[in-house]
Amino acid sequence: MQAAIKARYGARRFKVKIPEDLPSDLAASIPLKAEIIYGHMPYGIHETLPVRYATVLREPVSRSLSHYRAFSLQKAMRGFTVTLDDFLFNKSSYNLQTAILSGLPGPPSAATLALAKKNLETFEIVGFFDDLDAFARRIDLPTPLPHIDNASPAPRNDPTPEQLERIRARNALDAELYQWAKARFGG
Repeated sequence: MQAAIKARYGARRFKVKIPEDLPSDLAASIPLKAEIIYGHMPYGIHETLPVRYATVLREPVSRSLSHYRAFSLQKAMRGFTVTLDDFLFNKSSYNLQTAILSGLPGPPSAATLALAKKNLETFEIVGFFDDLDAFARRIDLPTPLPHIDNASPAPRNDPTPEQLERIRARNALDAELYQWAKARFGG
């Protein structure tokens, strides 16, 4: 999708790389010519900029495994090895979609989940990773989109049943959010 956004918007785009890179005054760092701001960022930018929200949700187990592959690839490029068990020990990987969509710091909770659902109701477009082309058409990008998994060189060992259960348990709020969004926004 990034290639399609780049082709469509060129210099009129601004990518937020990771939430930790967000400056305290994000609005001041965005070029005036930016027509689209994209990337992984917590809900709340509307408090400083007039924006319309769109998002793509991903099934939580698939999202977690993709997150692990990207994370382990970044670490491998620096000479470190990260196992899936190491990654699952990191609490920042739990319920990530709920946390981002709530806009609240700290570990997600039932209250965070309720806020994430409320915030999603304000989004102009809610899409789903398993149908990126439908999302792309709604934001006026050409389709079909090529699927490029940026983490593909990273380990793809199948998780054990115990690891899968741990991923499911630690992302229960994301699973509830995802199922609610699928029912609500018809994915």
